[in-house]
Amino acid sequence: MPGWNFYRIRLLQTDGTSLFFNVVMLEHWDDLYDFKLFPNPANEYVDVNLFGAEGQRVRLLLVDRMGRLLKEMEVEYASSAPHRMELDGVPEGWYVLWIQAAGQKAKALRLVVGEEVMGCGRVYFVFYTILVGEYL
Repeated sequence: MPGWNFYRIRLLQTDGTSLFFNVVMLEHWDDLYDFKLFPNPANEYVDVNLFGAEGQRVRLLLVDRMGRLLKEMEVEYASSAPHRMELDGVPEGWYVLWIQAAGQKAKALRLVVGEEVMGCGRVYFVFYTILVGEYL
């Protein structure tokens, strides 16, 4: 079931007694076939899983935090195999990869380029909504 689910393990021992463990909360996603990026953080390239758009025309747009377009890639016919976007010339930092598939709403995925961005363990940025016009 998608969303947050609660689980508790009961261990039935060989002597007939039971041992109960603490309740844990797990989140299940309904998006197994949704768009994904890997590796993330990335260095030389990022692979984009386009399962959700198989057989469709897809446009990938890599933009920086200021909304500037750094890379653009068009996939004429998306397949179940990941599509590789080379990141040569993209400096270390935080980016948004927009995925525009025919007949679907554009989706934005966060991408980190580089080993450790700005030397911080955790850095939080506010990603402003970038208006992407109709393409397909």
